[in-house]
Amino acid sequence: MTFTQRHTYIAKGAAILLLLYFHIFIGYYDIHYDLAQIAHSCVWIFVFLSGYGLTLSYGNSKSKSISPVSWALKHIWNLESFFWPHFLIGVAILYFHAGRELMAQYGNIWRVILDFFCLSDIFGQQHILGVWWYMGLALLIVLAVPLLIKITDKIGYFIIPLTYALILIVPDLINNDERIGPYQGYYLAAVLGVIAARKGLLNKYTAYIEKVSSGFTIVLSLIFILAAASLGLTIGIAETLSAFYVPQLIKTVIAVIIILLCVNIAKTDLIAKAMEFMGSLSDDMFIIHIVINVLFGFIIWHIDIPIVIYSLLLILSIIFTWIFKQIKKLAGYDKLVKIVSSKLEFKSR
Repeated sequence: MTFTQRHTYIAKGAAILLLLYFHIFIGYYDIHYDLAQIAHSCVWIFVFLSGYGLTLSYGNSKSKSISPVSWALKHIWNLESFFWPHFLIGVAILYFHAGRELMAQYGNIWRVILDFFCLSDIFGQQHILGVWWYMGLALLIVLAVPLLIKITDKIGYFIIPLTYALILIVPDLINNDERIGPYQGYYLAAVLGVIAARKGLLNKYTAYIEKVSSGFTIVLSLIFILAAASLGLTIGIAETLSAFYVPQLIKTVIAVIIILLCVNIAKTDLIAKAMEFMGSLSDDMFIIHIVINVLFGFIIWHIDIPIVIYSLLLILSIIFTWIFKQIKKLAGYDKLVKIVSSKLEFKSR
């Protein structure tokens, strides 16, 4: 048994549920704030899974003699074409909801182009919607994976302390706002994803879990939950060591624990299917849920009951994300993206 696309969707489902929680409750000053700090590990889950999936994809392309340049172009195209419909929604919100002209937001056409191609963060510019920052990180991961694979194949697990050392030594080249922080805090998660793919670690764990009893899996899952919660409660203390990226390290570890927990959850039926469904929506919902918060925040936040707020945002996000995906499909956008993507795939000479 291997770590399949189903496991990835389940893990992404967990990540998007945590992301919604984080974006709602990070502004609270009670137990929800502490839980939101743990939920923030969702971004590290996405980063780890990106490193993992891209590594497998690159390995498959090499076996088919696909050019590394072709591989990179194809994945960059997939990211850009995924983002462009969201960019149009952002522009519509700017005009019709915020009542601002495009140039009033950006200042000049150069900044519009940067944001359109997901390069704003890299050049220190702002977005219409803050959540767009992740697209810049995703592009960097695509470009970095081939190099990370070569280094991992040469030095193995030593790349982990090497990456951490470089994070501490190399200055922050890309530093977003205070809440997101520098991109460097996410690099180790991407590296761990590469290692997990090259060493087959998730495959080994998945095969192991498939062999053990359900009772043992439940006990192990409870241990994972306790470990993640315990680590999460230390994040506040670790903020004093932020110069050493300790909070980010803790969230990286929590992310790995949650991914392993999702492998355990895959043995269940109803919960696994629900999370798999959420995972199938997670790519677009990553951005759509912020759109919902902007447009319908006055409804969502009207009742100051945490479970109601979360439920409203979740339900509206599911509905609008599903509709958004169906519109893209019916309009032929997804088909067009795939056609162009296939044209970018050419073999090495």
